[in-house]
Amino acid sequence: MQAYTHLLTGILIELLCFLFIPMEYFFFAIFLMLTLAFLSHAVLDPLARFTYHPPEAHWNDSFWKYYHVIISMIAFVVMISFVLIEWTLVLGMFMASLFDIMDWGARFLRKYQGFHLEWYDRPFLHDFFCAPLNRLFKPLPNWNEEKKGILPEIALNIAQIIPIIWLIIVFL
Repeated sequence: MQAYTHLLTGILIELLCFLFIPMEYFFFAIFLMLTLAFLSHAVLDPLARFTYHPPEAHWNDSFWKYYHVIISMIAFVVMISFVLIEWTLVLGMFMASLFDIMDWGARFLRKYQGFHLEWYDRPFLHDFFCAPLNRLFKPLPNWNEEKKGILPEIALNIAQIIPIIWLIIVFL
């Protein structure tokens, strides 16, 4: 899934935990939110097979380039907007993105002298936590290279944004 989908998931989980768990269980709410936001990645990433999510960059494809420029701008706007509304939402967004930060960030840093993690040559968190659902979804169609794959992710994002906005309007 794209970054903004993980960000919206973290926001929704955080809002639900803190709005519906009584304040006398504050530390439980924090623990539950951190855990669910972190593990949400293991559910969302296997679902990426139903979305436009090419494994390699398609620099010669204008659709790919424009799509990624647009989704990068959306992710930035989502982060800034919700942090301005309620700065604590950054915690849910961070935890929902931690798989990517750790797996892809560490792999990216391996390229630099002085930061060589030879043992971190695979995305361990993705491989371990996503494996069960990846096996379950394997026989299903893979739309990673099909442009129509943007539609399921857009539908999921709309399904996330509606309750987020409702929760913010009603409770914050």
